[in-house]
Amino acid sequence: MSRPTPPSLTAAELSALKALWALGPSTVAEVRRYLGDVSAYTTVMTLLSRLAQKNAVVVDRAREPFLYTANVSRDQVQGAGAGAGHNRL
Repeated sequence: MSRPTPPSLTAAELSALKALWALGPSTVAEVRRYLGDVSAYTTVMTLLSRLAQKNAVVVDRAREPFLYTANVSRDQVQGAGAGAGHNRL
């Protein structure tokens, strides 16, 4: 199955996606910890939810806490070229 066309991402969304690339499938708490605990848990949850709406991540709701997995590769996002933060990959 081919991966989706990468969406336009904000710098904050890109940071969360970078965490998923580094960590692999992760919970909100794991992504938050990777980002240095500088954002509130609910802020990271919102970022991951937005990324899911954009099909940039897949959510495993079969378990709790939910697991988030990157659905676009670093190369796909870098290749998209447009949007905030893409030059900081």
